[in-house]
Amino acid sequence: MRHMKGCCTFIAVLLVVLVPAIQAGGEPPFVSHVAFSNGTVVGTVTNVDGLPLHGVFVILFPRSQSTSTRSPMPDHRLIGITDSSGQYTIANVDSGDYVAYATTYCDVMMRVYCPNWEYASVWYKDAPDISSATLIHVWSVEPVIIDFVMHKRPIPTPVAISGTVTDTVGQPIAGATVFVSRYWPSPMDPSGILDPFDSSATRVSDGLDTDARVVVNHARTDSTGRFNIVVLSGGTYVAACDASGFLVQFYREKSNILEADRMTLTQDSAGVDFRLVPRPAAPWTVSGRVHDSANAGIPSRVLLHRLGIPFYRREFVRCVISDSLGIYSFAHVPNGRYVVQAIPVRSHMPSFYVEGSCGVRRWREADTVRVENGDVAGIDVCVTMARVRGAGMVAGHVRLPDGDPVGGFILIARGATDPSLLTYAVTNGDGGFALTGLDEGMFVLSADKVGYQTGADAVATVEYGRSSPYAEFQVSPERTLGVGRSDGPVPQKYILSQNYPNPFNPETMISFSLPGPGFTTLKVFNILGQLAQTIVNRELPAGDHTFRFKSDEGGRELPAGVYFYELQSGKFRTMKKMVLMK
Repeated sequence: MRHMKGCCTFIAVLLVVLVPAIQAGGEPPFVSHVAFSNGTVVGTVTNVDGLPLHGVFVILFPRSQSTSTRSPMPDHRLIGITDSSGQYTIANVDSGDYVAYATTYCDVMMRVYCPNWEYASVWYKDAPDISSATLIHVWSVEPVIIDFVMHKRPIPTPVAISGTVTDTVGQPIAGATVFVSRYWPSPMDPSGILDPFDSSATRVSDGLDTDARVVVNHARTDSTGRFNIVVLSGGTYVAACDASGFLVQFYREKSNILEADRMTLTQDSAGVDFRLVPRPAAPWTVSGRVHDSANAGIPSRVLLHRLGIPFYRREFVRCVISDSLGIYSFAHVPNGRYVVQAIPVRSHMPSFYVEGSCGVRRWREADTVRVENGDVAGIDVCVTMARVRGAGMVAGHVRLPDGDPVGGFILIARGATDPSLLTYAVTNGDGGFALTGLDEGMFVLSADKVGYQTGADAVATVEYGRSSPYAEFQVSPERTLGVGRSDGPVPQKYILSQNYPNPFNPETMISFSLPGPGFTTLKVFNILGQLAQTIVNRELPAGDHTFRFKSDEGGRELPAGVYFYELQSGKFRTMKKMVLMK
């Protein structure tokens, strides 16, 4: 009996130790791993008041050391949905380690079904991101209990976006339409650009989204060119303008969706102005279709990049959106050389047109499309599927050699051991990017943007529960922004060109030509003749040069007004006027 009593005491102590461990997904150190596929994760999702939340998705993401042989893309066996009592069950879980994520349905399915949409997503255990998430160990067939507490998002309030639409000489444009679209990246959205639009979405002129789940509001300008649009605070938005006879333009004179500036609004925002460029008078068209390897049409945004002109010119890129079958068409296309790029709106990868190839993702590998006094048809772009559904992330920046950021770069992550694992992200105005939805393991990262030279690929290793890897790319434009010299013939005379754009805010490009080498200065003066900034002050070779003037260089913002920029090289000296608008 004495031995029996000691045995019972031992069992009781063991149970006291094991039960909390099982509830937290813990693992006693002496348990050996046995592979199985019938584990269970259960739990309850409540709010901070303890009330159950219905319709919340709980998703398990396996770590690389899991014994699972399934696809890394979570399927219904790795997702549980809470019932009216807030309880969920995930059955048939392979043995191994996981991280767990609770999210409302609208985060996953873009507001198709949104009970409790006001609650913010959360990682277990009450973690804001995956790097601080607690690992869950499924080591036996006994249920592992994982509970979540979700907090409400801040209640949004209405805010107004207002501005003026004019032409290049400042004349107001009445009847122009300004669209405001959501920019809502999600760990479950591999594209990271905008919410997908419905296949029945219509097209507007040069191709702006009109689906209600993408465009949150729009307005037409009055006789003075002014507009006012109300949206909800706390969101991140993209604004674009379309007017008859003009090219589509995104806020801050951006020509396409990749470079579109994103606005995070917490209060009313005035001065969201557009200065539209007339549509070319050329009669030609470029048309085609975006499809996958099975020849199914893929709705996409399609970009037409014109080669042989300075990349900072707004007519360098045109942007349209295809119909639901992937069919697109560019009108009023001048003679010239082009490359065509498709940016699918759903879960496919960006690709360039190459006849007979699928999934070409670098612009230097693209076929050149030549428009020579006639329409060009049959420019069909084949795209491949994005395939990642993990929970990891790689963040980073893309910068010029002088440290300036570059927006509109496409960053691609490709599995090092499984190249079919693919996803992408787009750099924002500060050059930052976040590749989300990555599985654990090693990824090869590449950066690409038409008109830019990029260096070697980078390698990043994703591991759940650790800080996200960081990657930085240094790139150079074909016509360098810092010391912009073209590869054409040596100029025959000194030329100082008008800055572009003009008026401008907050930056503009200044180009000039030197027939010979020499010590050169390029300076900016205010209307009182005071030096505002020295852009160039060094020896330069003969050739064409382009430099960027930033009105907020070094954190010191210049006031709006008239400025003069002066070029001096050798005995040559000349000056031109430009206007900074706020």
